[in-house]
Amino acid sequence: MTAAAWVWLVTAVALVIVLVLAAIQAAVAVREVRRLQRRVGEYGNLPVLAPVRDAKKNATRLESALGRIDPLMARAEIALAQIRRGPVPPESIVAARRVWAALRAFQGFAKR
Repeated sequence: MTAAAWVWLVTAVALVIVLVLAAIQAAVAVREVRRLQRRVGEYGNLPVLAPVRDAKKNATRLESALGRIDPLMARAEIALAQIRRGPVPPESIVAARRVWAALRAFQGFAKR
């Protein structure tokens, strides 16, 4: 073999070795990326993150509750006014007193 053939042979072997090493590095990088993906996926299942998810749900519930508070306050004010007035409306009390007075008058008339 000539010197030029030896140079080409050594160059080809070196190129094959470099390509094999590059392929090995690529395979290692792919394996590490997959391992990191698994770990990142597992971070979502950590018990520490469950309260964060619950906090988001609670914040959403609080926002919706705050949006409905004005009608509830209006209903509460109406209910308080009714309670302050008493459980029986004043008109009904006046009517009941009239009927009671009429019954007494009838009883008094019936005794004669």
